Formats: sequence, C-alpha cells, structure tokens
Amino acid sequence: MLSLDPKQGLVAAITLIFAGFGAKTLADSFWSGHTDVEAINAALDKINGQIQTKNKALADAKTALTDKQNELTTAQQNLTTAQQDLTNSKAQVTALQQQYNTLKNQYDTDTSSLQQQIQQKITEGNEKVAAKQTELAAK
Repeated sequence: MLSLDPKQGLVAAITLIFAGFGAKTLADSFWSGHTDVEAINAALDKINGQIQTKNKALADAKTALTDKQNELTTAQQNLTTAQQDLTNSKAQVTALQQQYNTLKNQYDTDTSSLQQQIQQKITEGNEKVAAKQTELAAK
C-alpha cells in the first residue's frame, strides 16, 4: 500500500483543489468561447444574408440596366429611321415645290399668252366692227 506523509497528502489535496479550479476555469472559458463563437456565427449569417440581398439587388439592377440599354438602342434605331424618313420627306417636298413652281410659271406664261391673244382678238374684232360701221356709214 501506499502510505502518504501528511505533508504529501496536504500537497496532493491542494494540487487537486487547484487542478479542479483550473478545470472549472477551463470549462468556463470553453463555454464562454462557445457563446462567442455562436454570436460570431450569428453575425456572419446576418452579414451573409445582407450580402445575398445586395447581390440580388445588384443582379436586378444589372438586368434593369440591360433592359434600359436595349430600350435605348431601340429608341436610337427609331430615331435614325425617323430622321431618314424626315430627310426623304424634305426631299419630296423640295421636288414637289419645284414641280409646283414650274407648273405655276407655265400657267402664268400660258395665261399671259391667252390674255394677249384675247386682247388681240378683241382689237381685231373692234377693227372689223369699225370697218363695217364705216362701210355702212358710207352707204
């Protein structure tokens, strides 16, 4: 059997007491650390959720930007088409204006010529009437 000296027993008892306090402190530290780890994990989960929300918002914004860029491209194409139509319409208006001016000049020339012819015929008619009246007056 093992026989212990009272001093050795006291030392062994004190050692066991300190070992017990050390174990308790170690266990408290472990569980306290565990609580901290859980708090950190909860914070990380919250941050992860915020990141996912922001990533979704970013993806939605990118989709909206792509849609708006497509709308802008379509609007630019429509504008180009409208500008071409306007240029064509202006050319048609110019051509029609030239045709109008040509026809108006021809009309004015023809009208003037006809008025001269009418005036000449009236003058010739008056001369014939006057000649007949002179002839009748002479008889």
